[in-house]
Amino acid sequence: MSNIEIKTVELTIAPKNEKSRAFLDTCVFEPENIEEQNLGNLYITGEITKISSNSEYLINLLVSTIRKEYYFNTGRSPIESLEQSLSKTNEVLADFAEQGNIEWIGNLHIVIAVLKNDTLYFSQTGLAQTFLLRDQDVINIGQDLVSDPKPHPLKTFSNIASGQISENDKIVLATSEFKNIATEAKIRKIFSEGVDEYFEEKIDSNLGKNINAAIIFLEAVKKASSSGINFIKIPTRPNLENLGIKPKQSSRELDLRETQKFTPKFPGGQDRVDEVISELNSQELEIPVSQKIKKAAKAVKFFVENFKKIIIAICAIIRKIIIFAYLSLKPKISALINYLLRKSDDFAEKAAIKIRSVSVFAIIIEKTENAINAAKKKINGIIPQFIKNISFRNKIIITAALVIMAAAVFSASLYNEKRKEENNARLYSSLLETAQKAEKDAEIAEANEIYQGKDKTIGFIRIALSTCEKIIQSGYFVNEAQTIKESALKQMDKVEGIARMNDISEINNFAAHSKNIRADGLVLLSKKLYSFNSDNNAIYKYDLAQKTGEIMAVNSKDIGHLKIAKIANSGIIFFTDLPGAASYESSKSDIKKLSIKFAENESDIADIAVYKQNSALYAISKNDNEIYKHVSIAAGFAAGVKWLKEPEGSPLANPVSLAIDGDIYVLQNNSANPILKLTKGLKNEFPAPDLFIPLNEAVKIATEIGAKNLYILDPKNKRVVVIAKTGKVVKQFISEKFDNLTDIAIGPAEKEIYLLNGASVYEIAL
Repeated sequence: MSNIEIKTVELTIAPKNEKSRAFLDTCVFEPENIEEQNLGNLYITGEITKISSNSEYLINLLVSTIRKEYYFNTGRSPIESLEQSLSKTNEVLADFAEQGNIEWIGNLHIVIAVLKNDTLYFSQTGLAQTFLLRDQDVINIGQDLVSDPKPHPLKTFSNIASGQISENDKIVLATSEFKNIATEAKIRKIFSEGVDEYFEEKIDSNLGKNINAAIIFLEAVKKASSSGINFIKIPTRPNLENLGIKPKQSSRELDLRETQKFTPKFPGGQDRVDEVISELNSQELEIPVSQKIKKAAKAVKFFVENFKKIIIAICAIIRKIIIFAYLSLKPKISALINYLLRKSDDFAEKAAIKIRSVSVFAIIIEKTENAINAAKKKINGIIPQFIKNISFRNKIIITAALVIMAAAVFSASLYNEKRKEENNARLYSSLLETAQKAEKDAEIAEANEIYQGKDKTIGFIRIALSTCEKIIQSGYFVNEAQTIKESALKQMDKVEGIARMNDISEINNFAAHSKNIRADGLVLLSKKLYSFNSDNNAIYKYDLAQKTGEIMAVNSKDIGHLKIAKIANSGIIFFTDLPGAASYESSKSDIKKLSIKFAENESDIADIAVYKQNSALYAISKNDNEIYKHVSIAAGFAAGVKWLKEPEGSPLANPVSLAIDGDIYVLQNNSANPILKLTKGLKNEFPAPDLFIPLNEAVKIATEIGAKNLYILDPKNKRVVVIAKTGKVVKQFISEKFDNLTDIAIGPAEKEIYLLNGASVYEIAL
């Protein structure tokens, strides 16, 4: 056991009348129970030099993660617990960066130290500093721990150092700016004498008035027997006056905390001590935790503290019962067994005499006896002699011992399962706190004028949703997590402009009269909706005014199978699988084949569009990521000509659909650039839509000449997204009934949109 004890002082120094250049914090954690004493004390000094709205949240998240993971398993050694704590912290930072929060990279400076007896373990990142003062030497013991000032988030903490400390050693854990101002000589002047009445004066004279720094100072002194009053660590920040030291008036804030035992030497005696303790306790910070979590924590604590004792007591009682039962019943059991043995012997002897009187049975019995004797000889050769020699009484005792041993093994496994359950409950209770905080932070971010955009709100909502999903999948605190998730989803709907239309009703079903009908597209022409079946080229019509539907009798000989339908000036233009083109007019009863010639590389057509102003047909060729223009001629359309004029090659990347209003808008399965705007063959500026769920797998884009908006069909996410032609998201319509969205048609003046879902048609009023 170590013969030294540690004095701990926390300092947070910042100019009082100037804007802070960094977010600073220090934390000291001591074991809360006997089991945690195996892991010693935990010290954290943290700084973020580029202050943002996430600075305080990130530091609090990291401190909470480090502490909970370090003290999570008290059976581990301090070095194992520190390694697991740093690994978990790296994962948290990586998740934080993946959510788009990267402003902390290169600006995070933290020292994490652990002290168990006289052994110090520590790790640091960024420009944080760790100094050892031994005799008259000042050594920067952490200078080789960090090689990259901007490491990958998963490697933020990558090294751990350790060493023994001796009596009168002093450790300084400091943030980045401290090293730039405090030379070795200044560090020696400030800290070599420890904390005394001139301590603040030495800080003022050596560090100046403009330093921003967070410092934890550890001093190893010889352990002495305690006398007077023992002060208990309180998670608040008392000032120097409360400790009996008169601080010099300064323009900076100075935070000092001591954890060692001492006899108070200031006026007022015991009354003044009680007054100080009351004042400190009144400042204690409360962590907002729901009543359910508190009850769960109390239950966990009860089982941890008492379950092992209960199991041991039960095993002792079972053992006593077995011994008592054996001693009490042994005479009666022996007498009963002897009686039964005599009776069975008599019965067997009489039966054997009768059976042996029959010659056939006599032969069978003789052979059976010979086989049994041979088997006994083999068994006797296998069973060790010492087992044969065990008395009946000892066999009973051995059997009872085996039963007790089995009960103990079962109890141990049950205890381990309970311990595992308790650890899981503790872990998911912590995650629930994180989800609660993120959900509340999202509410604050949405209401606060500081947040000009919705990035911060979405970031907090994302944390709340992902954390709740983990909790729900675990089976712990499911109801609480579900409540938080529903609240976060409501916030998401508000921020994203989502309208959930679960009560939407269909206005028509093309397959209402026949299950063999399949609807493969949707167009709106003269207040009538048209669809078609690619297998047999049947045309379906639904009159919006009359609310009646019918199957049109058409002749489609020699045109191939219909694939894509688009509105032209006088009717409907179809693209077919020959490949080819055809037209349909409502006044006629057939589909007319049109002449069209495709360019050499124009193949694998993803979509077509007809521009009403010049009647030209535009087609997307996925074969060469090109748009081809087919000029309208008397018999149909002329040969395709490349329309794109980009000098550095085609800007298209996995295009799936296009729409025309004078400019061409191309929908792409490309998360970086889902909508591409093209003007006269050249790429035009169009911002990516600001959506929480990106348009990675949308299938259709639609617009009209003079329309204000673009309409995107996203079947995977069961939604229709309305986007202004400025790039701003106007509305999102989501419904569980949208389980097979395939096409969209826009009503006059953008007052309605019509959606084809399987063979059903839904109408949404705008």
